Amino acid sequence: MLTPTNTNLVPRGGWTVKIEGCGPPIAANHFSVFIKTVSQRLIANGLDKHGWREEVLDLMCRQRPDIPCEDKDVQTRAVTGDDVKRFVKTLYEAWEQGAKPVSIEEQERRAAICMECPMRGTVSCMGGCGALARALSDLTMGGSARNLPELHKQSCLICGCELSSLTMYPMEVLRAVDEKINFKTTEYPTNCWKLEK
Repeated sequence: MLTPTNTNLVPRGGWTVKIEGCGPPIAANHFSVFIKTVSQRLIANGLDKHGWREEVLDLMCRQRPDIPCEDKDVQTRAVTGDDVKRFVKTLYEAWEQGAKPVSIEEQERRAAICMECPMRGTVSCMGGCGALARALSDLTMGGSARNLPELHKQSCLICGCELSSLTMYPMEVLRAVDEKINFKTTEYPTNCWKLEK
């Protein structure tokens, strides 16, 4: 189920949702007023039931893709100092090797594997850390970083890497970093593309 990431930040146009059987769209500028109005409208239309709040927030997030939302059913991993250290080592290794991004076809193949992986989760970071990772990767490898929307704010729960950037690195770079930091690749799921020879 989707839920807004920050209910203190009012989205453009306010909080709005259209609920089947509840008349016109419900709108409010304050989240608490929005929730109260939704509750009153559901009761007035005989649609009040246990768990309505989660269902309404999920519906709102689906109707309003402009509102930043997160999937509560997907595991979340906070960015750690070790993750930043690993990323900096990866950037340095790519620069040192003169690496170039993999082809878009290879990046999309890897992304498809990641999308099916049970160890894929969301990364919790400040601001645009994914965009920053792609920009730095692009700068380091002199390529054009490709934004894969399906991997937006997605992270590998094993290594902590932001997937949209990770999928663009050549295997030689990723293996070299794993070796340098003594990372146990046996932790990756058996179908992970990072285990391919």
